[in-house]
This record gives sequence, structure tokens and C-alpha cells, in this order.
Amino acid sequence: MFVHLVDGSGTLRSQADSMPWHNAFCTSRWPPGMLIPDEYELTVPEDAPPGECRVAIGLYLWQTDERLPLRTAKGDLLPDGFLFLEPPITALVN
Repeated sequence: MFVHLVDGSGTLRSQADSMPWHNAFCTSRWPPGMLIPDEYELTVPEDAPPGECRVAIGLYLWQTDERLPLRTAKGDLLPDGFLFLEPPITALVN
């Protein structure tokens, strides 16, 4: 699984990659329809410009880095194999 923090210009500012539950729950063990609560921590670099950012999530094959297809609840295929979480967040300068 990946979690990306992307700024308004589309630049990747931070990321976290792991199997769910801190590498303890391989996706091949997920039964269909199971919800997996999970937490990821992203650190915004000190030199990142202030402004709106988006959090993107997705799944990929760790052996090949190939992103897995994601579909909406209606069954529509999401382009690029990721989903932006809502709402966007705002990065502030200290």
C-alpha cells in the first residue's frame, strides 16, 4: 500500500509504503469486502512551500511496483491506480 502527499503543482512531498497494520497483514489474506483500518504518518519537509496538498492512496505489487487497479463504489475504474482522499489539507510554514 502507498500513501502520498502531493502539493498543488503535483509534486510528491512525502510518502509511506507498507503492508497494512505496520507490515503485519498481507493483502492476499483479505477476504472480499473486509475493511482494514490503518494509519500512516507523513512528514512534510521543512522546505515544502505552504499551500493545499492532497493525500493519495493506492495498492501495488511490491515485486514489480505495478499499481493495482482501483474502482469506485459504482465500479468505475480510477485512472493511475490511486484515489485522492477528501478533503485536501493545507501545509503551513512555521
